[in-house]
Amino acid sequence: MQLLVDCGNTGIKLGWTDAAARAADLLQHARTVAANPQALTEAIRDCDARLAGVVLLPGNDQHADLFAASWRSGPYRDRPLRRVGADLPLPALGQYPGCGADRLLAGWAAVQALHGDCVIVDAGTATTVDAWRGTDTSVGAAFLGGMILPGAAACLRGLRQAAPRLPAVDPGAAVDGSCQRTTRTAIAAGMAIGYPAMVARCVEQLRADCGIDRVVLAGGAAAQLAATVPHAAQHEYLVLRGLARLAASAGLIAR
Repeated sequence: MQLLVDCGNTGIKLGWTDAAARAADLLQHARTVAANPQALTEAIRDCDARLAGVVLLPGNDQHADLFAASWRSGPYRDRPLRRVGADLPLPALGQYPGCGADRLLAGWAAVQALHGDCVIVDAGTATTVDAWRGTDTSVGAAFLGGMILPGAAACLRGLRQAAPRLPAVDPGAAVDGSCQRTTRTAIAAGMAIGYPAMVARCVEQLRADCGIDRVVLAGGAAAQLAATVPHAAQHEYLVLRGLARLAASAGLIAR
């Protein structure tokens, strides 16, 4: 059994599984914890004693180092911790130099789950819109390319940084209509209407350019996008699923 750790920019996602194909088992145990020592200490203490080690994706280096420090001081410090990219190389999936490992792992997992081509929208701190092709190679998937947009929260942070006198607004704030009469609700309406439309237009273009029909939504803002990206399937914890597949390909867990 391996602990799978996705160190993102806003939180750390954990999952553990002993079989790469057992997606239900992974989802049953997956959860997100805050990137602080106390939360990580408690999460590590709650781990199953059968754990053989950790597979860690350092999407955010600071959060990855924080997790590693907590692991080294915890009850399972003798179990190996392997970092993707350093200890576990990614397979050749058609990626370009510097392509984010989280994008690759999410796409690899989605192609496996859907058994074919798909466009993946992963709406987190950044929103990535990527095209993937199913193949008959040993890895079974090929990354075609895609786009990167700011996530809704990043848009709002950038706006406040450029215009500090504007009020802080929750990216998920509900508003009624576009004709708003306060600055706060006007910003909220702009994001509620404009952000999903921006993503939907990118999805439409990528589908047309690559000839792919199926769309997968993942990430924290997936529900916000569902209405403007119709007929899309929603999949949770795609990066963790990809980590499970990587661990299996390295012989760390049973296939």
